[in-house]
Amino acid sequence: MQQAKAPPSAAQAELEKLQTEMRQRQQALFKGLDKLKESDQEKAYASISAKLFGEFWPKYQKLIKTSTGGVQVRARMAAMQVAQMGPKPALGEQLIADIIRENRDLPEAANVAMQLRYDNFDPGKRAKLKAQLTALGKSKNTTVQAAVLYALAEVTKDSDAKAAVPLYKQVIAKYAETSYAKQAKGAIFEAENLQVGMIAPEITGPDHEGNTFKLSEYKGKVVVLDFWGFW
Repeated sequence: MQQAKAPPSAAQAELEKLQTEMRQRQQALFKGLDKLKESDQEKAYASISAKLFGEFWPKYQKLIKTSTGGVQVRARMAAMQVAQMGPKPALGEQLIADIIRENRDLPEAANVAMQLRYDNFDPGKRAKLKAQLTALGKSKNTTVQAAVLYALAEVTKDSDAKAAVPLYKQVIAKYAETSYAKQAKGAIFEAENLQVGMIAPEITGPDHEGNTFKLSEYKGKVVVLDFWGFW
C-alpha cells in the first residue's frame, strides 16, 4: 500500500495560496498589455509591477517571519521575484543575503543557485553573482554544493565556454549521483562541439517525405537547422 502523503503544513498551505493568488492577479493585470502601443507598454508594466509589489510584498514578508525551513526559503524566493520586478530590486538582494546567512544548509537553497544562474544577464554584475554563489556554496548540503558548482560553470560559460569545462568536470566527479552531473555532461558536449565556427556534428533523420538524410550530405551549402519541441 502506498503511504498517504502528509498534509501540508499551515505555512506551506499559506505559501501555495499566496502564490496562486499572485498568479491570478498577474494574469488579470497583464491582460491586454500586448494590445498597447510599444511606447505605452513599458509604462504600463512598471505601473503593474509597482502595484503587485504593494499588494504582495507585505504578505510575503509576514509569511517569511512566521515560517521556517524549506517554506521560508521558498517564501523568500517568491518575494525576491516580487522585489526584482517592482520598484525596489535592492530588497531582492537582501533576501539573497538572508538565505545565504540563514538557509543555505537546506536542500531548497539549491533552487536559489539556479535562480542566480539565470540572473546572469548583466555582465557588470557577474563578479557579484559569482561571490553570492561562492558564499552559498559553503552550504553543508551536497545538493546545494552541486547546484552552486553547476551554476558557477554556467555563469562562466556565458563569457568563456572553454573555461567552464573544468568546472563541469568537477560537478561530474564530485556529485555523480545528482541531476546536475547529467546536465554537466551535456554542457561539456556543447562547449566542446557546438560553439560558433565549429563543424556541426553529424545529424541523421527523415525528411518531410520520410527519406533518410545526413547533414554531411549538404557540406558546402548553407543549411538552416530548426530544433523545436514541446515542454
